[in-house]
Amino acid sequence: MYKSLALALQSDRYSYSELGDGTSVLTSLSDSKIISLNTIGTRIVGTLMDNSDTTAEQRIESLSETISNEHNIPVSQSRVDIDTFLNGLARQLHTVPDSTPESS
Repeated sequence: MYKSLALALQSDRYSYSELGDGTSVLTSLSDSKIISLNTIGTRIVGTLMDNSDTTAEQRIESLSETISNEHNIPVSQSRVDIDTFLNGLARQLHTVPDSTPESS
């Protein structure tokens, strides 16, 4: 689900800028749509765009655990919240996340 969105965000269709206060701005270069992200949204998008050796799925799972610990909520709730955010972001960007599992 996350791989297609990560690839879209890393493409030259979007500009991503982190601001000094922990927030960020995502701009669609094709239609100049600007999306302002709060600190949690910034962490989610930054994690998704990370080019480390782990898969996007693994990075999101790790972030879910971190947010769960920080906010004292179940990991399952953190994961649902992240998925809801990313699905909404994909709709705003007109990018449909694929539902097939990604390979490592």
